[in-house]
Amino acid sequence: VLAEDNPDVLVPEGRATARATFGLAKSAWSVLAPPAGADALIDDDPQTAWHTAAGEWNVCIDLGETVAVGALAYLPPQVTRKADGFVQVCRWYVSATPDQWGEPVAELRCDNVVNNPLEQRVAIATQAGRYVRVEVLATTSDAPQAVFGGLNVYRDGTA
Repeated sequence: VLAEDNPDVLVPEGRATARATFGLAKSAWSVLAPPAGADALIDDDPQTAWHTAAGEWNVCIDLGETVAVGALAYLPPQVTRKADGFVQVCRWYVSATPDQWGEPVAELRCDNVVNNPLEQRVAIATQAGRYVRVEVLATTSDAPQAVFGGLNVYRDGTA
């Protein structure tokens, strides 16, 4: 970005730096005990979305290998702007095994997700694990189903 292209923006030395970060590749990922359609969580296709069953707001992902997790993200559906069921509050867990979760590593609040339906990311203290669980606590419009466009996991240092 050049400063002369943005005359109202103060940019040191005439240049600004932008940094893009990308989540882990999902080729080795799988959804545990996959509910119908849950593969949309990990297919990286903006044209798909997954609706949980009413009241069943937990999902667990096997990352395929142990990684140092530094951030976790919820992506609202991109195929609709009807925000019923977008995740508004959720807890994230990271574990070495799919049956021992311990305390949540983060709580993500997506207070403006209706007006800003972009990836909602939360940085965490680095946690090594192979499994990630999302527990939805509240949805927009108090919908009985939670709706996901996808999930992302970032390595340490990429939040």
